[in-house]
Amino acid sequence: MFLSYDVSIVYEGFVILKAKPGAALTPMEIVGRDGLVALLCECLAHRSVLLSGERRIGKTSVLTKLVDALEPRRVIRENVQAFASPVQFAEALGRWAGIEDLEVEWPSAITLALDTIEDEAPNAVIIWDEFTWMLKRIDEAHVQDEAVELLLHLHRERLDRPSLRFVLSGSISIHTAIRRLRTRCTAKDPISDLSEEIVRPLEAASALELAHRISKGESLDASNLDEVLEQLVHLVQGRPYYIHDVLSACARRGDVTIATIDEIVDERISADTWDLADDFGRIQDMFDESEGAAAVEILDWVAEAPMTRREIASELEHSDGVVQSIIETLVRDELLTEVETDLSFRSGLRARAWRHYRSRNS
Repeated sequence: MFLSYDVSIVYEGFVILKAKPGAALTPMEIVGRDGLVALLCECLAHRSVLLSGERRIGKTSVLTKLVDALEPRRVIRENVQAFASPVQFAEALGRWAGIEDLEVEWPSAITLALDTIEDEAPNAVIIWDEFTWMLKRIDEAHVQDEAVELLLHLHRERLDRPSLRFVLSGSISIHTAIRRLRTRCTAKDPISDLSEEIVRPLEAASALELAHRISKGESLDASNLDEVLEQLVHLVQGRPYYIHDVLSACARRGDVTIATIDEIVDERISADTWDLADDFGRIQDMFDESEGAAAVEILDWVAEAPMTRREIASELEHSDGVVQSIIETLVRDELLTEVETDLSFRSGLRARAWRHYRSRNS
């Protein structure tokens, strides 16, 4: 295992870290994901996985630790975001398998490439990162339902190769994308064989450990540092990218106080530096026009205070069945959460971002 220069110092029993928002991390720089990686390894012993999570939640870091944990198995890991057609995807898969110039139709090319991989490494794990974006790009090309055909073909390939394992990874909107395509699959559910797992924010203890390790690596200190970092973890609610980013900004300013952290978070939300609005923009893909308008109203209300399903239904003109369907979709797509009977945003950070987003787009 190779360590970058800036994680080579051990302090009080742990490796200190530099703030690296958005940068590739080594397995040793990734904090708080051992339990999830162990769960994924256990899943992969039996079936393939659909791995999702909100943007910048740390999916790439989880995959990095997963690849490390799967050694000595052969792992093929590729980012497929750039592919806009099944042909491009099949050609790339051929290259990963060591085959050039597959002069056959894309379904046959995928089969030949997977045959080669399976022959060389029967228990290989194939990871396709940013699978959502590829599906979206292919579907937007509007070429004979190619996105649906690709989903169905990959489903057949997985069923035909019980020793190979696949990880399809993407943002939480992967569920929206696949559900939309699934409605056009007349006979089969193209993801029924996958174990669906979600990358959540770090637990508070792990998030605080990460913050302390970065603050030490960046030589950030304050008399009330524990209190400051607890406030940071509370504000960003355990999201590792934001911890890296805020502490990086603190290091540049040479100041780490509660006021500084609050100011940086406000700046990030106001400028949408963290691209939180992108999640809200996908609402138009989740619903038709009428239901989309109702979903926006629901989000407006719960951004201010939690509400029950009954309270929401009483405020909307749609039938109760439609309202419940909208709520279920918002919960399933990780925008809302339901605790006992109260519906609220899954994170206060996103509620703040929604209020800002609506103030700019209303």
